Amino acid sequence: MFVKKDLRKIPEILAAKDENEDNDVSNITELRLARRQGEFKGTVSVLCDPLYSKQLSNLTKLSLYDCGLNDLSNLGSFLGEHSRLEELNLGQNHFSVLPPDFALLGDSLKVLWLDDCNLKGTLPECLFQLTELQSLRLPGNEINDIGVGQSNDDNSDDDAPPGLSALTKLEVLCLDCNKIESIPKDLKLPRLRSLMIRQNSLREIDDDAFEGFPKLKVLHLSSNNLERMPKSILSSCHSLEELYLNGNSLVRLPRGFGESLKYLKHLNLSNNLIKRLHLDFIDRFGAPDAAGKCSKSDECNVLIGGNPVTKKNTNTDSFANYLSDDDNQMIDIDE
Repeated sequence: MFVKKDLRKIPEILAAKDENEDNDVSNITELRLARRQGEFKGTVSVLCDPLYSKQLSNLTKLSLYDCGLNDLSNLGSFLGEHSRLEELNLGQNHFSVLPPDFALLGDSLKVLWLDDCNLKGTLPECLFQLTELQSLRLPGNEINDIGVGQSNDDNSDDDAPPGLSALTKLEVLCLDCNKIESIPKDLKLPRLRSLMIRQNSLREIDDDAFEGFPKLKVLHLSSNNLERMPKSILSSCHSLEELYLNGNSLVRLPRGFGESLKYLKHLNLSNNLIKRLHLDFIDRFGAPDAAGKCSKSDECNVLIGGNPVTKKNTNTDSFANYLSDDDNQMIDIDE
């Protein structure tokens, strides 16, 4: 859908008069101010003027996408005091720090976009104060540590700083294209439905890492360096519908695909190093054909191409020739 850009300058937009409301401009609920580098000049000063407090008192959606912002000082305190902001898009800007006053948006903010900025290291602590967040997207940064801390319900250590586990209402978390090396095993996000950590530096994930995501439906871990699949994906993510592990270095899969993940609709294991498949996997999904597709199940689309296990175009009978007595009935195809 094409959206016509408002060509007026920001002061002109906020000073506009509404004749039908007796010059009351407090009915602004959405502002799209994307790609206005020339007006912002690196800071949000032009927006955070006390003169506009009335105009922004009912603001719920704000886009400052690609505005060349280097400094977000006062944005949190101004909007937290003068608006009811629920959705904020700060993507494609240049700032590397979120100021502490950003936490003042915690009473209302539900959706936050921070894609393709310059955030580095650990997730900014002020994010953990945004306890109403339902969707948090930070792809394309240089984050290497998610941070756990304690949740709001955790009284085990009152001195511990809050962490990502404090965001108990979070449903969508996107951390694609960062430098994350691990997923903390103590992370608990009870309402999380979609987790995306594509193109990071994941090599090994603790087997218990996914125990804190009981409602997870979509999991993207593709294009990492994973050598094995965490067992808790099968044992704890009972609601999972989509699982993407393509583009890793998986050598084998854990047993349990036959009886676990009953709601699975999409499974992508392409382009790994898988040479072995358990019989319960074959019983449920069927043997992969030469193109790497398992077609036995009508309920789940399974792709496993680009693995050694698919280099031989074989049927289930010839798979039996590769049973391994010492490895719990696994199908093993040697190169």
